[in-house]
Amino acid sequence: MKLNRKHVGVLMAGCICATMLNGCRIGNTEFILKEKKMSSDVAFTLDGEECEIDEVKLYLANYKNLYGTSYGVDLWGKDYDESKLREYIKKISLSEIERIYAINGLAKQQEVELSESENQKAEEMANEYYESLTDDELEFTGISLKHLTEAYKHYILAQKVYKMMTEGVNEEVSDDEARVMEVQMIFIKDKSQAEIVKEKLSGSSDFAAIGTSYNENDSLETFIARGDYPKEVEDVVFNLDNDAESDMIETEEGYYFVKVINKFDEQKTRENIEKIRLQKQKAQFDDSYDAYIDSAVFHLNQDALDEITLDTDYELTTDSFFSIYKQKMGE
Repeated sequence: MKLNRKHVGVLMAGCICATMLNGCRIGNTEFILKEKKMSSDVAFTLDGEECEIDEVKLYLANYKNLYGTSYGVDLWGKDYDESKLREYIKKISLSEIERIYAINGLAKQQEVELSESENQKAEEMANEYYESLTDDELEFTGISLKHLTEAYKHYILAQKVYKMMTEGVNEEVSDDEARVMEVQMIFIKDKSQAEIVKEKLSGSSDFAAIGTSYNENDSLETFIARGDYPKEVEDVVFNLDNDAESDMIETEEGYYFVKVINKFDEQKTRENIEKIRLQKQKAQFDDSYDAYIDSAVFHLNQDALDEITLDTDYELTTDSFFSIYKQKMGE
């Protein structure tokens, strides 16, 4: 089957483990299967490359504990629908490993391979992680040390390709592009009310008092970055200095009055630079990734995947597959 990015099937809801790959996808595809016989050990094939069930179970066991614990709260056994939680974790596990295989397919297309050093690191990671697995976890996943090493190679290669294809993005985000301002902002929908505020502001220096009385937004004080508000607001506000006030700004949604408290909030600007950098990385990567997905051939072994469940007596506590990668790679 061909992957179709326009349909939604398995939807990745975020990636705890892959800071470099947040937001990528396997085409958000609806699976419409062609007749293809596959071994019960195979979860899916992507351009002829087989992903085996034990690798899916490896991700599943880790995500059970990574996603099953939120902000230090263990969701298992709490007042949650465990069947829905199990299904959710199964979907994101499959989505993530499909994504890793897709990026590996892109690597093959672009002739990117692991170096000898990277292959050695994969072996070291696999040895360390394998030693951490309990008998229950080994039996549940069914994974061997050899196949665990291959799983790490797949993961390392996906990260490598992403980094290679997003090089140079860091230098493209300027302070001015990412600048965040602290302001007091009055918003009013009705023009007649806005005219009243305009008149009051012209005869008073107490912007905050007038804003408290008339502002229709939840808060008078806020932060503004480029793209947060209508262009008419942005064009005016980003040319104001500290303590300066705008005239009435008319937009399609209403009327704005803005007073600048701090035209350059350093901390929030730094945070916004990182946010924009990640957005640009994703956009740069997606151009090549999406082109690959559009031509990739994908077969899903639904029967075999239906047999996988977290509703099991196995005690699964493992969660270090991805953290070992980060530690060994210095990330």
